[in-house]
Amino acid sequence: MQADIPSWYKQISNAGSFLLFPLVINKRPVGLIYADHSNPHGVEIDKKRLNLLKSLRNQIVLAVKS
Repeated sequence: MQADIPSWYKQISNAGSFLLFPLVINKRPVGLIYADHSNPHGVEIDKKRLNLLKSLRNQIVLAVKS
């Protein structure tokens, strides 16, 4: 997976792990939710928190649509 991370990102961030949730409306990207941690396994999310993050994303999409 390291090979898929752009070199510009590696230059500006020392994140050991990160999380991205895209915000897409009508098949068009409008933003994203980003979280990172300096430890390689610092962003580990259990199923309950993952569902909460998905709900947050969905609420943001609904708010932007209205």
